[in-house]
Amino acid sequence: MMFIRSSRILIVSIILIFILPCSANSFDNGSDTWWKFHRNSQNDGFVPLDMELNHTVGWKFDSGSSIGSSPAVSNGKIFFANNEGTLFCLDAFNGSQIWNASLGAFTESSPAVLNGIVYIGSNNDTLHALDASDGSPLWKFTAAGSFKSSPNPGAEGIVIGSYDSKIYCVSYDGKEKWNFTTCGYVHTTPALHNGTVYTGSCDGKLYALDEVTGAEIWNYSADYIPSSPAVRNGRIYAGSFDTNLYCVDLHNGSLVWNYSTGNGIFSSPAVDDEAVYVGSGDSLFSFNSHNGSLNFRFRTGGEVRSSPAVTNRYAVFGSADGNLYCIDKATGKEVWNFTSGKGIYSSSAVYASNVYFGSGDGWMYCLGLTKDIIPPNVHLKENIQNVTTGEPYILEGGAADDRHLTGVWVSYDNDTWEPVVTTDGYLNWYFSLNTSRFERGTNSLVVSVSDGYHNVTRTYTFTVYGEDDGEHSKIFLLYPAIALAVLVIMIIAVTCSHFKSRRK
Repeated sequence: MMFIRSSRILIVSIILIFILPCSANSFDNGSDTWWKFHRNSQNDGFVPLDMELNHTVGWKFDSGSSIGSSPAVSNGKIFFANNEGTLFCLDAFNGSQIWNASLGAFTESSPAVLNGIVYIGSNNDTLHALDASDGSPLWKFTAAGSFKSSPNPGAEGIVIGSYDSKIYCVSYDGKEKWNFTTCGYVHTTPALHNGTVYTGSCDGKLYALDEVTGAEIWNYSADYIPSSPAVRNGRIYAGSFDTNLYCVDLHNGSLVWNYSTGNGIFSSPAVDDEAVYVGSGDSLFSFNSHNGSLNFRFRTGGEVRSSPAVTNRYAVFGSADGNLYCIDKATGKEVWNFTSGKGIYSSSAVYASNVYFGSGDGWMYCLGLTKDIIPPNVHLKENIQNVTTGEPYILEGGAADDRHLTGVWVSYDNDTWEPVVTTDGYLNWYFSLNTSRFERGTNSLVVSVSDGYHNVTRTYTFTVYGEDDGEHSKIFLLYPAIALAVLVIMIIAVTCSHFKSRRK
């Protein structure tokens, strides 16, 4: 009885592990996945990898309207919204559209992608949850003000700020868990770290809240805070309209240092282990993250509201002058710049040595040589078996690494290729084999898959039966099972007989 009870507990525990939403922090372990605004739960905007960033245009996509929303990139797909309120999902490697969905209103919020679901706010007071595979709506949560803040999914739910002056925690089924009321609009994207929510408000305060209950832990008074806070090194960094970048102790909210840039700060800071980077006025500033001393100031030809993305070597950011800049972090010197059609307010995402950003010209750009893209891992759902000539056989396959496929072909003779037109463009494809093309005995089928950059070919060998001997072979396959069943029955009978004789 104890064994059964323990087994049940183990089974339930395993089920809970899989069905409960995983903590967003699991996405932050050194990966280059940029799954939400400023990459991770802490909003630090830092990819801790050595990678070359190139300003060659890999692809560009016309969204039809200016783009203020910053992209999220995950599992080979890019998600972003334009100002008309259309949410797009594109192939991250070739820019082809996978789907789009209307959010019904002007959208500045940036999407977050977690466990196959896209979360994004819009200016019609709605937080949306959509299926990441096809854009179908799952649920909506409505507040009393616009969601210009971007969602941050965490262990307790999706945390997001609203223009109704509240910070919400919404469960993964779309129900409100708690809200906290400030005295001003909440434009910033909250940061999550070790069970605490850190967020700014237009009431001029930086708040630390309990992630489970929403209760206030501490607050620090500054001025109107449109800049989203970043957490790193035991500190929180946020910009204010009063021209100061603030560094505050994570645990008690005490000021560590502040620096006046001379202009209001709308850009959100990016932080690595040694420095913090933020846009203000016409410049990108770099400060020593520990003491606030100025490392360098890089000037552009327009206002910098775009939030920088940083790697081990570079800082990338956009300017209202229409240029995207790549700066060497060590020297503060320009490595390259790329000119788009209008001002850039969307923040960049860095993924697989590519830089993704939206522009006021309505285009989403991918800059890079995509040299780090590996071929898709193609597989069949099961080995080809029990094929009989003349009978239908459905072949099912896909890309095991969640790669978006642009084409699938099969060949019966390794010479003539037929397209699989039933591919769904994401993970799986289905194809009805023309079994009359096979001969009895050993046959082979060649499958070719493309992701837009790589063509991967696999050859599968299997045995084909005729219409008659196929049935005989299937019956023949039953013989071992029948023999085994008879053997088991005989053993049971002998055992029972043995026990009866012992009782006598």
